[in-house]
Amino acid sequence: MTTVSSGTEYDVFAGQTSNGIHVQTGGTLVAFSGGTISNTIFDGAGDVELSGGTAIGTVVQAGGLEGVFNGATDRSAFVSGGTIDDIGGTVSGAFIVLGTNNIEAGTSISTTIYSNSKETVGYYGIASGTRVNGGEEDVFGSAVDVVVSGTGVQIVGAGGISFDTVILPHNDTDFIDNREFVSSGGVASGTMVTGVGAALSVYDGGTTVSAQVLSFGLTDLSGGTAIATTLVGSESYQQLYAGTAIGTIVSSGAAENVFSGTTSNTIVLSGGLQENDGGVTINTKISNGGTGTVTNFGLASGTQIFSGGVLNVGGTASGTIVFGGGLESVTGGGASGSIVTSGGTQTISAGGMAYNATISNGAIQNDYGSANITTLNGIQFVFGTANNTTVSSGGVEVIESGGTGGFIVSAGGTFNVLAGGTATGGGVLSGGFVQDLWHDKRRHC
Repeated sequence: MTTVSSGTEYDVFAGQTSNGIHVQTGGTLVAFSGGTISNTIFDGAGDVELSGGTAIGTVVQAGGLEGVFNGATDRSAFVSGGTIDDIGGTVSGAFIVLGTNNIEAGTSISTTIYSNSKETVGYYGIASGTRVNGGEEDVFGSAVDVVVSGTGVQIVGAGGISFDTVILPHNDTDFIDNREFVSSGGVASGTMVTGVGAALSVYDGGTTVSAQVLSFGLTDLSGGTAIATTLVGSESYQQLYAGTAIGTIVSSGAAENVFSGTTSNTIVLSGGLQENDGGVTINTKISNGGTGTVTNFGLASGTQIFSGGVLNVGGTASGTIVFGGGLESVTGGGASGSIVTSGGTQTISAGGMAYNATISNGAIQNDYGSANITTLNGIQFVFGTANNTTVSSGGVEVIESGGTGGFIVSAGGTFNVLAGGTATGGGVLSGGFVQDLWHDKRRHC
């Protein structure tokens, strides 16, 4: 074995191959273009420079530094406490154990990063197929097809972009062990979060695009933007504490929890749930078997409820459209400006309020709470209080026992007061019909 001692330099030129070199502290080994070194070991402050040459099976021990420059290739290095600096070359199949792989301007392929080790991808660097197995990868350039496992972490920072990262599950169900962090200026595209103990976290200024979250996986936003996330399978979650989510698809068994921040154009499929506990949801579409819930401090705007879909309103909802077979259930708080089309239903529970609702022909409003300024072409059953209902052509307002209603009945509309119901006054326009069945009085204009 050739030994390169402190203060000396050993050069390998084009056409030369050197095997089994030991570079000691203070020694320098240089492989120029066309030269090859294999099975090199260096330690301490030893230095290997690949100036266009090729290194195979290098062992970089504590304090050692391997520089991979333009045109150089390093294959199957083993780093134990040392550092690889890739400045324009290619590093392939490296194993980083208690060390560092810096990709400043080159390319790293199929590197494995173990616990207490790090790979840093600089602005001009590219990492492809990295396996982060308990270690950390910091991305300020480009990272493709990275797999994170074994309590590993990928951090995508300013100027960085990751493509198709896979976050594998972990056995520990109590903690998130494998995670991708996307911070300000970073972008993650096509991330797949595969199960329990795996997560994608987005911070202020970060962006994710087309992430997939499988059963028991998690995406959480503390700021930033998530675009076109798909939640697939049982107990997969997207949780917003701040930031914006756009175009999320919530599948069966999955849930989008909005504690703060804003979502828009979410699609809730059968068995899916969107729960708004204090944020703002805009233009959510709730399909057959899907459910939306708005609690005390939440605001839902422009929700569309299709056949078999349900929106439970305990906070505030505005501009909801209920299509045939859909249900808006106002359990508390208020719903404003709802449009209920033929076959749709709005139910107002005790303590709930609805304002400026439009109940179309063939639609139903069940009022156990308070309905105000309703435009009625369908049917309104009043068990609570209805104020200023306008009963238009084809509309029927029915004041049930214990109910109270004030009305304006226009041509083709009907107002009925059943036994125990109370009419608080109103007007009947030409062609309108009022029937007080309790007192057996009729008025037909």
